[in-house]
Amino acid sequence: MPANHSHASNRPNARMFAAKAAPTEPSERARLVRAPTRDILSDPAEIERMRAVSRERHAAMFTWERVLGEYERLLATRMPYR
Repeated sequence: MPANHSHASNRPNARMFAAKAAPTEPSERARLVRAPTRDILSDPAEIERMRAVSRERHAAMFTWERVLGEYERLLATRMPYR
């Protein structure tokens, strides 16, 4: 569905994985994820960096103005003013 595709394409991880996607067995996918995950989890500085980036992104994305604006746009498309 186009809406889901466009939503996924706005997420950096979804774009990265889609670009590298290849048909693999579940056990192969698990192996491909295991090593990078282990590397990240073994690096406290990287974990803290990722936490900081996540907090900054969350603070920027979830302001009252932005959330209310999104709801207003959504409601306007579903329930136009008469």
